[in-house]
Amino acid sequence: MLNWHPHIRFLSGVLMTLLLNSSFILSKSEDEIAIKSAFLFNFTKYIEWENGSLDDASSFKIGVVNDPEMIQALRNSSVKKIKNKKVEIIQINSIDKIQECHLFFFSASTSLSDIKSYSTSKSTRFALLVAERKNALNNG
Repeated sequence: MLNWHPHIRFLSGVLMTLLLNSSFILSKSEDEIAIKSAFLFNFTKYIEWENGSLDDASSFKIGVVNDPEMIQALRNSSVKKIKNKKVEIIQINSIDKIQECHLFFFSASTSLSDIKSYSTSKSTRFALLVAERKNALNNG
């Protein structure tokens, strides 16, 4: 289970608002993607994984669903460690190929039904799910 920092609800709301607004206002540029990847990395500073899944892990795994540009931005980032673990970026193209990750990112192009399917998978049980899509929280 995730242990939320006291200000995490506010920060998550700000993050979601920024991700959503930037995806509607801007075209998907390299700068926008770089900003979103920086937000994801910084967001992890305020989360603690209580179930021990991070303690035994050799790396901090970020699963990115159907967004090759975000995968590239995350891999090109200067951030190489999260919570003293090597960062591993995993491309996920299908729920059949889902792996256990510590964080999942769903781009705006991911359907609400797909987000719901991923969110009910055993692999996402102890993961932080971040979605750009409006109403993702209510549907997944």
